[in-house]
Amino acid sequence: MKEKALIFIDGVPEKITQHKQDFLHALQSKGFQLRLRILKSRVRTCSSCKKREEYWVQKGVDVSLATDILRHAWQNTCDICILVSGDEDYKDAVECAKDKGLKVWVVSFKRNLSKDLRNIADKVFLLDELFEEIKL
Repeated sequence: MKEKALIFIDGVPEKITQHKQDFLHALQSKGFQLRLRILKSRVRTCSSCKKREEYWVQKGVDVSLATDILRHAWQNTCDICILVSGDEDYKDAVECAKDKGLKVWVVSFKRNLSKDLRNIADKVFLLDELFEEIKL
């Protein structure tokens, strides 16, 4: 039987901060495979002051993540998928993966969690509540 994978997928800028590098290294040391997608750089100009500002956007990360969820469900390479997002766009992929027997846990802020995703998840963890517990 194939060994079950631990996979972490994220969008990152070309230059990763030291804090993020440390986090990614800690995940790797725990056996996680990293699937990092490079964020795309965009520039916007303020309409009033004309100042140009660079910002980063995740392009293709959602589709890539949904594809990985489905791949692991079909290949039976993991038991539980932990989706850190409340985006309703993942609903169909989560439903398909669950049809194949994959358990899906969702981690999100309450205000960002879609009702449909909440209803189909096997478990839901609200970051708002987790942060309150950590403070205690």
